[in-house]
Amino acid sequence: VKERGAKLIIMDPRRQVLSRHAYKHLAFKPGSDVAMLNAMLNVIVTEKLYDEQYIAGYTENFEALKERIVEFTPEKMAPVCGIDAETLREVARLYARSRASIIFWGMGVSQHVHGTDNSRCLIALALT
Repeated sequence: VKERGAKLIIMDPRRQVLSRHAYKHLAFKPGSDVAMLNAMLNVIVTEKLYDEQYIAGYTENFEALKERIVEFTPEKMAPVCGIDAETLREVARLYARSRASIIFWGMGVSQHVHGTDNSRCLIALALT
């Protein structure tokens, strides 16, 4: 898939074997997943990179998400998650503008103290 132009983004505090194939490996500070994902949502929402027709037809409470996400700018979240603001913006734009995207996550995403919030953030990304 990479050979056909796909870009793999890995978000994991630890490097892994798959990281060598990644376009970007975001080694965020452990426990700061939600800050990183909220920064990405902020970019997608504030830059209006979402599909308005899809949002209107298939989601609920988008206006509430827009209000909540406004404070989570990449500049504010960068020191929290350890990923610079420009990289957060680049990855969010890349994800939002791609013809097709997919999110894979392992058990670690949902099975820690912020697991529910992580899952909600990833679902929100998938729906934007």
